[in-house]
Amino acid sequence: MRKNIFAYTNGAQVPGYISVNEEADDRVTVTLRSNGAQVPSCIEMPRDELANLAAGVGAYLEATAPAAPETKAKK
Repeated sequence: MRKNIFAYTNGAQVPGYISVNEEADDRVTVTLRSNGAQVPSCIEMPRDELANLAAGVGAYLEATAPAAPETKAKK
């Protein structure tokens, strides 16, 4: 049985989406479709590469995140 690990849909009329799934045979697949497209694309991704992808995206987002606004102390 397929198990969804992560999914995101952007909510357009014919939405684009990305879906990461573990298949019944333990393979991990990534499926995506761009806005307005009718046919999704799917690739199999080794678990270690999926972990590298997650770590790389997380590190990039953390390094480039906008600074939190400063708060003034109450007097």
